Amino acid sequence: MLMLGGCGVARHMDDQAHYQQSLADYRACLAANNFNPGGACEAKRLLLETDQRAAESSRITTNPSQTENYDITVRNR
Repeated sequence: MLMLGGCGVARHMDDQAHYQQSLADYRACLAANNFNPGGACEAKRLLLETDQRAAESSRITTNPSQTENYDITVRNR
């Protein structure tokens, strides 16, 4: 039986939304500063990294012991 808590789903969605907004803000800062991240965008970069970690840590899995993602290439035989 699989049970998912509603609060966990809401938290994950909220964390994802914060991450997406931070990413958009950082990209806008880079564009406004001629893609020179320097000091002007440092605070936005740090916030982006923090939001990314929060989004990754709130990720819901059906198997809590399996938290790694793997890319698998299937070749035609």
